[in-house]
Amino acid sequence: MRPTRGFTLLELMVAAAVTALLAALLLSVTSQVLGAWSRVSGQLTVTSQANIILDQIGARSVVLAGLATDICVQLTAADAFLRGLKVHVPEDCTAAELPQKKAIALAYMRDILKCDTRPWRSLRWHRA
Repeated sequence: MRPTRGFTLLELMVAAAVTALLAALLLSVTSQVLGAWSRVSGQLTVTSQANIILDQIGARSVVLAGLATDICVQLTAADAFLRGLKVHVPEDCTAAELPQKKAIALAYMRDILKCDTRPWRSLRWHRA
């Protein structure tokens, strides 16, 4: 059995920093989200809840980051792409168990899902 390589400390620190940044950005829309949530009744799936919230805040694009580039991030990017959103997946804000898996997933997201995979510092942030 071939040994596998885990995440490096730098990859984990970058993921933690990006997570903190995204958490701060989410706090800025908390009132809109809570307003949308209070208007919704009944049992909704997580996807339905996310769609309602994205509609309420007028989202046209999303930025995704995470530790499983080839699983969670890629599937979430596909959902956002099918929803018609512009998807940003900064290559330096994701990680995978193996570098090859990350590279394959990023290439798929860039080429098929039309995601912007440039490093996060090269992205332009616009406020609506």
